[in-house]
Amino acid sequence: MTFGRRLRWWRQRRGMSLAILAKRCYVAKGYLSRVERDLRRPQRRVAELLDAALGADGELIAAWVGEDTTGAAPADASDGAPKRRLSGDAAVFGSVRGPWFDHGDDTGPVGVVSLDDEERLSYVLRAPHTLDLTVVDLLATVLAAQRRIEDRVGAAPLIESVRAQLSVIERLVIAARGPVRERMLDVGGQWAQFAGWLHASAGRPQEAGRYYERALQWGGEADNRHLIATALSMKGHLAWLSRMPGPLIGLSRAAQRDPAVSPGVRALAAQQEARGLALTGEADLMRRKLDEAAELAALAAGHPDEEPPWVYFFTPGYLTLQRGLAYRCLGRHREAIELLRGGLDALDPDTRHTEWTAGYVLQLAVAHHALGETDHACSSALQAVRIAERTASVRLRAQLLDLHARLERDQPRHPAVRELGDRLRSLAHAGQGRQTTFS
Repeated sequence: MTFGRRLRWWRQRRGMSLAILAKRCYVAKGYLSRVERDLRRPQRRVAELLDAALGADGELIAAWVGEDTTGAAPADASDGAPKRRLSGDAAVFGSVRGPWFDHGDDTGPVGVVSLDDEERLSYVLRAPHTLDLTVVDLLATVLAAQRRIEDRVGAAPLIESVRAQLSVIERLVIAARGPVRERMLDVGGQWAQFAGWLHASAGRPQEAGRYYERALQWGGEADNRHLIATALSMKGHLAWLSRMPGPLIGLSRAAQRDPAVSPGVRALAAQQEARGLALTGEADLMRRKLDEAAELAALAAGHPDEEPPWVYFFTPGYLTLQRGLAYRCLGRHREAIELLRGGLDALDPDTRHTEWTAGYVLQLAVAHHALGETDHACSSALQAVRIAERTASVRLRAQLLDLHARLERDQPRHPAVRELGDRLRSLAHAGQGRQTTFS
């Protein structure tokens, strides 16, 4: 049995759709379909990802190793093979292929962009009128990979690359015609949304707002209601960062207004509205909105294929964290601590150390501080410091400095407060000489 047929057998045995398996292995659905039809032989690392995702106990890896490649489907570039470099506009996408897709390190997905794909992308970028759905799907794959990379390394290292990519994406959106235009608008809108998120995470809200406006424009033209609702919700997130409950609540409600929007997207907006209600002290409305978000999240979990690709991180653990954050904003610190700890414990180990998770660890520290539990507050803050060290997050570092200032004001001689101060000074010193980008 060929590798492709064995892969299909295992996928069907597990009752898993192509879309779900592709999402779990960070590859495009179309790419995986070609692998199953023996039109493409994947790299070993992709075979390993597929084996793990399907629980095949090494059978798929063995099939990949033992398969006779004579006359087989074209293979993707193997480790050690000569690498062709992208040139011109295509080079802005090389930051994804180079550091993460070829070298076999642990920072992100591997093996999802073949050399054939690179050549096709380079050609289309030189002649945008030749854009087709295959290239748009390739771009969607690159974007999905970058989302996962951002989870691991934070926003700051990706900003400049994504800005450069988006300028190329914009030219493709302008050039797109016919049936491919709607799909290109969809991917372009997602790219703009991702750029907005990166800038918001890096403490650059004005630029983030401009990217969200572009996502709204492209999503509106494509009539992509999920994207429109998400862009509205993310503009609400900017209001959250500025602690402006009026627009936070209003934009979050606007994102929930269309019943055709996926339950997952509406759940994200509902829990965000609950935080706004917590800021205004409306406890009963906050609880009802959190319960509504939980119901919507359960609907989304029952139909994962119907959710847009950017909702991949929305898990029960994430919803528990959101509930804990709302209770923290309400001043119910003991309940917040229990919920935040429960949500963090429910996350998988990789997610637990991401930049966005650090925000909840920091909120846990704030809640402990509010209850006078200095040791616990400093312990949680040090966890966030370790993430800030790894991701070079300017916003996280600023939040930690603010927390330390409050701790030092209340307990200036506490050993744990002094240790936290030493670590933050080391972090600031390390950040002065480091400008990390992946390009």
